[in-house]
Amino acid sequence: MTESSSLPRNIAETIYAQGKQHGNRVALIHPEEGWQLSFDEFLNKVDQFRSGLRENKYQPSDRILLLMPLSLNLLSLIVAIYAEGIIPVLLDPRLSKNSIMRAIRLSHCQSIVSVQALFRWRFIYWFLWLKDLYSVDTFSVGVRPLSDLLGSTKRHPCIAVQDQDTVMIALTSGTTGKPKVIARNHRILFHQQIFCHQYLPEVKTDVHLAGYPVSILQSLTDGATTIFPDLQSDSNNIDNIVKYQVTRLSGPPGFLDRLATYLMEKKQTLPQVKNILLGGAPIPRWLCERLQQVFPQAKLSLVYGCSECEPIGSGDGRAYVESQHDGYLIGQVLSELTVLQLPTGLPLFPGIFRLGLKGANVYTENQDFHDTGDLLEMDSDGNLWFMGRATDLIHSDQGQIPAGIIESRLEQIPCLRRAAVVQKDDQTLVFIEVFKGVDWPPASQQLAEKILRDFHLTKTVFRIVSDIPVDARHQWKVQKGVLKNI
Repeated sequence: MTESSSLPRNIAETIYAQGKQHGNRVALIHPEEGWQLSFDEFLNKVDQFRSGLRENKYQPSDRILLLMPLSLNLLSLIVAIYAEGIIPVLLDPRLSKNSIMRAIRLSHCQSIVSVQALFRWRFIYWFLWLKDLYSVDTFSVGVRPLSDLLGSTKRHPCIAVQDQDTVMIALTSGTTGKPKVIARNHRILFHQQIFCHQYLPEVKTDVHLAGYPVSILQSLTDGATTIFPDLQSDSNNIDNIVKYQVTRLSGPPGFLDRLATYLMEKKQTLPQVKNILLGGAPIPRWLCERLQQVFPQAKLSLVYGCSECEPIGSGDGRAYVESQHDGYLIGQVLSELTVLQLPTGLPLFPGIFRLGLKGANVYTENQDFHDTGDLLEMDSDGNLWFMGRATDLIHSDQGQIPAGIIESRLEQIPCLRRAAVVQKDDQTLVFIEVFKGVDWPPASQQLAEKILRDFHLTKTVFRIVSDIPVDARHQWKVQKGVLKNI
């Protein structure tokens, strides 16, 4: 465990250190916009924002809400904000308007950096007028251009922060419950970085196509070359993997599934990819099988975490394909974390527990541990398996059953892409989504019905749908609240 006395006093120092060690190394490539920057050039952009923040009288502990597309401006502004001891408030731009407005009110931010489309709502939501507004595209009355936050490239020492100082606030979408405000302090954020470095495959020597913005920041702290993804075109991403000899992929399951589907349709494999990291939602075996097929030399790392603790653990996707255990593989929990096996009240499944966590990278509020709300089971090798959420229980004739157990068995039916099982009153609703261009034959229906009978589920209603609704961020987490209202 890293002691407090050995922590850098600002998380941005780790990126500045990479600039000192190899400033000429390519840090970022944006193929669609046609530019690339070395670490020195990227840090010059960071320094411009830092000078601009100082010129505009921002002080440590001020809050700036960022709601903007993934871009060079976003990355350099985040690092500049860290370096100045200011607190970035991060929102997913794919949230609904009502969720965004609620999050802005919860954030207590002084300023907002976003797109003009958001600021048009200031004529309805009066509280937006109380903020300093900066637009990344066009500007208008009451809204300043982002260029007003740019100054000189003069480099300043990073502002020292204390272990318990808040250094980042994330407002979640509430895909697994109510929206939450997660305030990470310096100690939590830095240990998150340390644990990613220690427990996930080394990134420093990789060329990394990153599907998550946070993955790009991790690459920068490790000194790797990172390529911006094209979130609209799978073919462009595949072309860039080939052109730039990408060796690492990371991102949400939906992003990586689209890449695998594209390659399978083209009957193409990419053996130069050595590492794939995916997480953010339960991963079915068939997705690992597909990734294994089109990236035959890649190590598949299933990364498990939550808004309050990242990472929690990781599992081997190739071993997962060969296993027969119910549920979805999580793998081994970080040794620095303390696992609390909280009671579930599920007498039918005495081996299942509700996961609680303590540790240096765990955010807790009003208690000394975090209750994830996830139901897990440990196998004989010490691997953990996700069995569902504590709020997603199905009522059988024998007792309550975690939905994830049922769904994982259903998803082993060959033509089935995604299953979602929800309880509505006294009925069990079973939503089935098959692979595109594939029928749902009677034999598969009979097999699905047998699986449900094995769980003593008798009042079941099957619904075959073209697409089960999923969340915007991970493009994978099933929106069960939506399903209950269909």
